[in-house]
Amino acid sequence: MTPKTTPSLLPPLLLFLVVLLFSSSTTTITTAQYPPVINSLLPSDAVSLLSFKSKADLNNKLLYALNERFDYCQWQGIKCAQGRVVRVVLQSFGLRGTFPSDTLTRLDQLRVLSLTNNSLAGPVPDLSPLFNLKSLFLNHNYFHRNFSSLYFVSSQINRSRSLL
Repeated sequence: MTPKTTPSLLPPLLLFLVVLLFSSSTTTITTAQYPPVINSLLPSDAVSLLSFKSKADLNNKLLYALNERFDYCQWQGIKCAQGRVVRVVLQSFGLRGTFPSDTLTRLDQLRVLSLTNNSLAGPVPDLSPLFNLKSLFLNHNYFHRNFSSLYFVSSQINRSRSLL
């Protein structure tokens, strides 16, 4: 007669502990992980800046990392008012890459954008969503010469100056 064996609880317990370990771990978003890791709890302005960095900063000159909710307001070249980005001044930062659409154009409180004196190339995205933009500096880059998308922004900037 063979003795009866009881099923071991060890495999299900180990599986439970592994699942618990991975589900409770927190992840800090750094630019090295972005954009594959997207945290829905991040402020939209931070997501926009990190998305821009992922395509425009191929040499990793911008040392942006997000450890707290409003850290992005302290990043080099970024100025915020009430937790919203109002200035992006990244002139002469040695940026190399493209100016991707749907990144900085999501910064709906942006007033000043300066990407002067970098090595950004390709088309300039449609900047018409930047209805608060007052100053725009894109010179000394390698953008395509077709600036038709800037017509609306230019007329917006001129109109806002005439209202002052």
